[in-house]
Amino acid sequence: MRHYGFKSNQIPPKSKGNISQGTDPKQAWADAHPEQFPININRGTKEQLLRIPGIGPTVTNRIISQCSSTKIESRDGISPLKQNIEKAKRYIQY
Repeated sequence: MRHYGFKSNQIPPKSKGNISQGTDPKQAWADAHPEQFPININRGTKEQLLRIPGIGPTVTNRIISQCSSTKIESRDGISPLKQNIEKAKRYIQY
C-alpha cells in the first residue's frame, strides 16, 4: 500500500482485523470515497492517479508522461498502456 500513498488506517479491516483477501483494497477505498472520483486522467496529480483502482505506479508514470505531450481523450488512449481499464473506467474522466 505504500506505493499508492495509503496509510494503514485508511483501509479498514473487514473481519478479525485483517483486510479481506477477496477485496481489492484500492477499490474498497475508492468505493468508500466517491467524493474523490471521477479523476480527470489528463489533469490528475500523481497521488490522485495512484488511487484509481486498476492503475498502478508504472502506468501512472506513463499516463503523466503521455499527458505532457498528448491529451488522452478516450479509453483507447490508455489501452496501449496495457492497463486494466475495465476496473478503472468508472473512476476516471477525460
